[in-house]
Amino acid sequence: MSETTFEVYNFYITEAGESLLLDAQFGGSQVKLTHIAVGTESYDPSTKVNQTALVSEVDRAEVRSFKRVDKTLQMAAIFDNPDKAYNVGEISLVTEEGVHFAVYSRPGKLIGAKTNAGRFMPRFGMAVDLIPSEAINVSLAGDNLNLVLTPELARFTLAQIRSSRVQISILHREVKQIINQN
Repeated sequence: MSETTFEVYNFYITEAGESLLLDAQFGGSQVKLTHIAVGTESYDPSTKVNQTALVSEVDRAEVRSFKRVDKTLQMAAIFDNPDKAYNVGEISLVTEEGVHFAVYSRPGKLIGAKTNAGRFMPRFGMAVDLIPSEAINVSLAGDNLNLVLTPELARFTLAQIRSSRVQISILHREVKQIINQN
């Protein structure tokens, strides 16, 4: 089975995030990331002085999958509210206290989109080269992302099997016709 790929985003750590990291390095508690927030604006987060929120937040979801690989924190979430549809231009990692720890956005770049009937499932890695590994912890909510996807994958697999049966049946008929003609 193939490994899930994560796109590495260069998050900009907000001033509030920097304060939390400094606190953690000097005896304070770990930074505990629990949610991922998304918004519609696209911009350069380094130009936002003392950013405490996304420019245009539209949705927030709990972190559903997490793995620490070398100097990267790999995370995923599921945005599936059927009442919401939006384009994603900004992503924020949010602490359990609701502090926007780090923000990713690029001017003019669309990160993704969510339709009313669909889901937006960002999977990304946050490079943490200069951050001590013990300073950040990620709290998972509920089931792992792989477990959440199982019913969808089962329905997709069933549809593929049914489609294959129809194709095999058609090919079988065509082969019989060819044999009967000869």
